[in-house]
Amino acid sequence: MSPESKHKELLKLLYTDELTHIYNRRYLREQIPKYFRQAEAKGLTLAFFMFDMDNFKGINDNYGHPVGDQALIHFSKIIVSTIQKRGIPIRYAGDEFVLIVPGIDKEKAVQVGNMIHQKLARSPLKAGNDQLKLGCSIGISLYPVDGKDWEELFERADEALYIAKKQGKGKVVVFPDSGKLLTPEKLDSILASPYIVGRDEILHFLENHLKPDSDPKIFPVLLGSGGTGKTRLIEYADSIARKNLAFSVVAKGYPFWQTEMYGAVFASLGSLFEQRQDISDNVFKKLDDKYKLLLKPYLYPWDAKEALKDEETTTPNSIALFEALTQTFFIIREMGDGAILLDDAEQIDPPSRQFFDSLFGEEKEGKIFFVATVNSENLPDGEENMLAFLSSMKEVSTSAKIKRFDLKPLRLEEMREFVEKVFDG
Repeated sequence: MSPESKHKELLKLLYTDELTHIYNRRYLREQIPKYFRQAEAKGLTLAFFMFDMDNFKGINDNYGHPVGDQALIHFSKIIVSTIQKRGIPIRYAGDEFVLIVPGIDKEKAVQVGNMIHQKLARSPLKAGNDQLKLGCSIGISLYPVDGKDWEELFERADEALYIAKKQGKGKVVVFPDSGKLLTPEKLDSILASPYIVGRDEILHFLENHLKPDSDPKIFPVLLGSGGTGKTRLIEYADSIARKNLAFSVVAKGYPFWQTEMYGAVFASLGSLFEQRQDISDNVFKKLDDKYKLLLKPYLYPWDAKEALKDEETTTPNSIALFEALTQTFFIIREMGDGAILLDDAEQIDPPSRQFFDSLFGEEKEGKIFFVATVNSENLPDGEENMLAFLSSMKEVSTSAKIKRFDLKPLRLEEMREFVEKVFDG
């Protein structure tokens, strides 16, 4: 073997993942920087994808690590066959993969992500007598708008990936050009404190509002800018509702979610079913078969459930999904009173807002208590966002007793109290 051949073989060993035979993490660290230099010189974009396989732990637990390895190989082949020679696929760690594609914008990157999802759906992995449908969540960032090197793009794509998984898995999320993503939740994850200071009136109201003998016609709206604790208050409301009521559904709005039909409803149901296996099983047992088949692709906790195929299988559309979701909530409400908590409500997709609106004021199957938060960077913006949100909720806007709370930034003494509680004095 010539010295040149030996060198190539050595590089192959250094930079190839042993299992999947695509590039490895070392290649990302040592070789990818040159692609950024080339992109800068030529004025090109670089799309940076992060993939995380959905339910990979479940595959390992249920079928064993050899099948898990086959799933990783199968997934890497899907990426390679989709992108062919137009991109650089990398296995980063475990079931996390990276893909770098030069010369495309964010819209094209989303198309690539959706193509990978479609190929996965059409290409199940054979495991004994079973056909395993693999899925993944995808986060995307773009050079140069989101970062100047791979480390910055990795961080942005990882944030988008976090949101994709929180939405209910099987999603593609792009880091927004505004550069604002996850700021309040990032703070919550870094400083996961149970303390809420300077909000005594709101806390007292929530404790009285979220209980069976309260008035479900009252519709509280909490207005505040980023960092004023809206999400933390929704979490507090959720804890009260779970203690006092039969169920609590938390829906979160995202600016890039506006085109996802019923996206907020599906994500909130997925989270509820993941936390409450009893509710999930009860709904699946009672739901019409045609609706099980219709909703199953949207609800990741139902991945392992078997739904009988029906001759009346319904094609997904807005009306059919609305009917399926209506029956789902009818079954949930048979359990008793519950809460629907809408965080960043003005950013929830319109179909989801309309669906939640259809549940307001209906007490035949049990009361539903609402709480909503709305972004308000300043007074005019807050008023505009609240009016836009309420105008999209016809039942709420015509029959609810709106109760407004303005979340002002904490005063200095309140900040000191918060720090003292968090750090134990």
